[in-house]
Amino acid sequence: MTSVCIIGGGAVGLSCAWRLAQRGAQVTLLEPSPHASTDHTAAAWAAAGMLGAVSESLGDPPAIAADRIALGLRAVAAWARAARDLAPPAPLFEVGTITLGDTPARDAALDTLAAAALAAGAFVEVVARAELERRGAPVAGHVARGLAAPFERLGDIPTTLRALVAAAATAGVRFRTGGARGVERRGAGLAVAEAAAGEVAPVLCDAVVAAPGVGPHGRLAQDIPALAVLAPTKGQMALLGGTAPAVLRAAGVYMAPRPEGVAIGATMEPGRADFSVDDDVVARLRAAAIHAAPWLADAPVVRSWAGVRPMSPDGAPLIGPSGPAGCYVAAGHSRNGWLLAPLTAESIADLIFGAG
Repeated sequence: MTSVCIIGGGAVGLSCAWRLAQRGAQVTLLEPSPHASTDHTAAAWAAAGMLGAVSESLGDPPAIAADRIALGLRAVAAWARAARDLAPPAPLFEVGTITLGDTPARDAALDTLAAAALAAGAFVEVVARAELERRGAPVAGHVARGLAAPFERLGDIPTTLRALVAAAATAGVRFRTGGARGVERRGAGLAVAEAAAGEVAPVLCDAVVAAPGVGPHGRLAQDIPALAVLAPTKGQMALLGGTAPAVLRAAGVYMAPRPEGVAIGATMEPGRADFSVDDDVVARLRAAAIHAAPWLADAPVVRSWAGVRPMSPDGAPLIGPSGPAGCYVAAGHSRNGWLLAPLTAESIADLIFGAG
């Protein structure tokens, strides 16, 4: 039986642990927080659970948009498989996304994005303001059009993280509360030194998957060099009272409908690794939301929070071998960690079991 040590218990680490255990691996997961599924400082909490296969690519050059949309569609399919296989199934709300052309540049980019999406086989449509209003989105007068992607879904982050923890445990994953200090070859395998109080025997395994949050990672980044390039980017969000008919993406803000209100966010603040909430930032997010969606003008701020994303230099995820033979990295997903978590897990499992 192949033994694997997963470093990190966020959405990516949990997904990797679960899928590897399903494939027959003996998996140990190291996570410093004993409550990874409810820890609001995790990277997943800088997201709203959106599966933006198309909408994340607004403004990208056509060639880059085509590649990102193709990857996004694969990721959405992986999410459908994960949601189906979790017990109970993870909720994926079929709310759709409307990307608003609320500035001249964004409006001009809608047609390019629509062409790239349709070429990739994704059903989208450019709709006029009157049609948006008919669909329950009476947007502001300066919004002429929007791009509707009705197939884009919205996940429930806390529910799904708890489901992943339960599914991993059911599949036989062993959870240990502690991080990793380093990795080294030992005989024909690997030894992971655990960062824990007192003397703790290393985790001996055949393979290591590093899916940690933000650093500093110290010696671990020396042993797994890909981790050394990761940098923190803070994201602040808030929950407003009120409703939205779909995920709405506007200049400087998105609005994601939740059972308890509308999540708005999220900032991108490179170099910041703190979890404090700035009232002026929340006020700017709220103002941007109201500017595009005036019906939210009376919606109060229910709560606000922040998370920190581990970012690669170009924002693309780092997935593949790094460090000693048998070590892999699955990190640096930037804004798309939630979207790409199940697909990353499938890719890592294929790499370890020789199918990729």
